[in-house]
Amino acid sequence: MPYAKSVDGTRIYYQVIGDGEPLIFLSGLGSPAVSWQFQLPLAYNFKLILIDNRGVGNSDKPEQPYTIDIMADYVKTVIDGLNLTKVNLVGTSMGGMIAQ
Repeated sequence: MPYAKSVDGTRIYYQVIGDGEPLIFLSGLGSPAVSWQFQLPLAYNFKLILIDNRGVGNSDKPEQPYTIDIMADYVKTVIDGLNLTKVNLVGTSMGGMIAQ
């Protein structure tokens, strides 16, 4: 399973599906990356990057506080780990706040 490891040691799980321009999907509170299953046909045109937020799915679940800033840092960890310089972000609910 692919993981990005943050500076605090938290492992963030992600999946990459397809080729093309990177399109990152960020889920809402408590929703794993699999919640984006109906968007998978977009992989014909984009490189989809589906992320399990910290505390959800296959990502680590540390006891420290969870803030939007920290969650955004974890997304940046995935972006940096994939050596991406430009991405598109799609978020729902809390995922939208993380994207901002």
